[in-house]
Amino acid sequence: GRSFAEKDDLIKHVRELQKRLDDKGGDGVLEAEDRFLIFHMVMQNPRTAERIKAPVCAIRYGVHHSFPQNKCFILVFNDGTEEPVSFMKCVKELFALGPARGKRARGAEADQGDGKAPKKRQRTASPEPARAAEQSRSETGLQLIREVAAAQKHPLATKWEYPLMDEEYRCFAGLMRCPVEPETLKSFYERVASGTTWGQPIDPRSSEPIPRKTAWMTSPGIKCTYRYGGVDVEPQEFPDWMLDLMQVYMPICGLSSREEWPNSCNLNLYEDGGMSVGWHSDDEKLFEGRYRDIRIISVSLGQARTFELREIGIEDGADGRIKYKMRLGDGDLCTM
Repeated sequence: GRSFAEKDDLIKHVRELQKRLDDKGGDGVLEAEDRFLIFHMVMQNPRTAERIKAPVCAIRYGVHHSFPQNKCFILVFNDGTEEPVSFMKCVKELFALGPARGKRARGAEADQGDGKAPKKRQRTASPEPARAAEQSRSETGLQLIREVAAAQKHPLATKWEYPLMDEEYRCFAGLMRCPVEPETLKSFYERVASGTTWGQPIDPRSSEPIPRKTAWMTSPGIKCTYRYGGVDVEPQEFPDWMLDLMQVYMPICGLSSREEWPNSCNLNLYEDGGMSVGWHSDDEKLFEGRYRDIRIISVSLGQARTFELREIGIEDGADGRIKYKMRLGDGDLCTM
């Protein structure tokens, strides 16, 4: 067997395995010890493990159709299907668990020397660090999208729901179920999907493609690059369909004048259930969200997806609480 006490040691070992497979050529099928290692890593990533619906008959290293730019490890099932694996995500999950569970430190608690079972130590909750108080909305002048739409007397203003209303920390998430006719939605979906130059940048932290396709669009004359997580995305100028889409949705947000409309848009395309975006904060320097209130307006097109929000600093495995969860369907609006 082989054990890895440090994350970097495991990453180095897997990189060496990838190089050996590249040098060897052929079908890239892993042999016994290597196959066991990668499978063990896969099982530590809940998102990957839950997609195992059939017995795994092999693991290979090669190109999968969903990530044509780069090689990756691929699970091969006995029903003929395959599933690509991001080994860096598996490593992250594996080492997020911390010290091995169930082991006791040596010392007085482990061995009292009187033949009796050790007494259980009373657990005490670690105090949570106090968060700095935020100014109230009345002090900052922040209005919710619902309030802006109501001020414009939009007939759908009362349809806004707010699953997240944290006045103390001035944090809000609004939701409006699809206000658009199905024929219009279908047209928007087809125009966005075919009228966008999609990219799938390489994440420099993992050297693998990000698990979605993306694009960055801006108003004419705006040439800024969108940077996040070490990835740079160059701008594409707003096409006609973007203005048509905003013409429908922006008045519902109380933004009736084109001068008030957003001048940039980040687009994500999830081609199947395996594509996603992980936990993150929208704190890019470009938007200055750390220094002032900013609004994000999101439109969903196509299949429904689950969108989750949680307090920053709460990690999976710490207390695991999902603070808020929304199911965003075709045509739904979400604001933060």
